[in-house]
Amino acid sequence: MTLKEEAAQKWFGYGKWSTPFWFIGMEQGGEEDKDHIGWEKAWKDLGGTELIDCRDHHRKMGERGNDRWHGQFARLQNTWGPLIKLLLSFKHPEKPVELQDAKEYQRTQWGSIEGETVVAEILGTRTQFLKKQNDLREMYKAHRTKIFKDKLLEFSPVFVVLYGRGYLNIHEQIIGQSFQMDDEEFAGFTWHGKTLCIHIKHPVAHGIFGHQWIDLGKKIKSLVESRPAKDN
Repeated sequence: MTLKEEAAQKWFGYGKWSTPFWFIGMEQGGEEDKDHIGWEKAWKDLGGTELIDCRDHHRKMGERGNDRWHGQFARLQNTWGPLIKLLLSFKHPEKPVELQDAKEYQRTQWGSIEGETVVAEILGTRTQFLKKQNDLREMYKAHRTKIFKDKLLEFSPVFVVLYGRGYLNIHEQIIGQSFQMDDEEFAGFTWHGKTLCIHIKHPVAHGIFGHQWIDLGKKIKSLVESRPAKDN
């Protein structure tokens, strides 16, 4: 088994499974270019476990990668940014979500093995466009879907956000039921035991505005807090 094959099968993303807030995307971003030299090797060097530390991983890939997302002057990553704002809104619905707070969370806590999030991907290989399928993606898709399903049952996080409208079928396989979509079809909701499961469009999808992520965080907070005790 090559290193790329091993990572495609065994590496799921960042954080630790026992955390309360999960974000599950479609696939790792980027392609085989100069910005991602050593992507799988860095994972292996950090232990080759299912989840690793996000900041440590980018640091392993070089100064540029670490500084871009985790350095002193880090900027919000396009996909992570809206999700982080959702989470901050959930945690502190009474406070405005400031850009600097989101950057600081990404820099120090997002996908940290000492933090409170899982940041993971359904597919274990990276490609910039969904239409660029490859054998490794298909080979381990069912295996990885089952792992997510098993982990969700084992750890029961407070909520799990699954994003990517084209992956609705896989999301429903993971949670074992259908989502009830909201009026604008921006998000769908369902309960998996104690866990609120949310299916949403990809954070960079056309037609989604920044305030919607803030509002969604507050709505998730309300749904979690209003869950009847007998259902928990």
